[in-house]
Amino acid sequence: MGIKLQQSLNISPAIYFTVKFTQLKTMLHSETTIEYRFKDAYLFYCKHHDTLGVSEAHEDSIQLSGVTSENLNDFIQTYFEYVLDDAPMTEYFKERLSKVKESVEDE
Repeated sequence: MGIKLQQSLNISPAIYFTVKFTQLKTMLHSETTIEYRFKDAYLFYCKHHDTLGVSEAHEDSIQLSGVTSENLNDFIQTYFEYVLDDAPMTEYFKERLSKVKESVEDE
């Protein structure tokens, strides 16, 4: 049935798997790895739902629930530090985060 549905809707296997996987709401285990490839990935974040999304040309998307803004901040800091190897940007990011946190606490 899955293959016929996939063919009748003219969707790629990766998208069909994503739909089926989302419907199952299966919890991932430490040994689980799922890889998706995007030609033109667009990342977005919803802070109200703690959800990181990745879409292909703003159409089909994968939603990662339970990703907090703190997780993203840690990722961004690590990206600046290890991928870009940019110590000044890393320090600036840390400084800006602390100022943002201070202003939120003051409100």
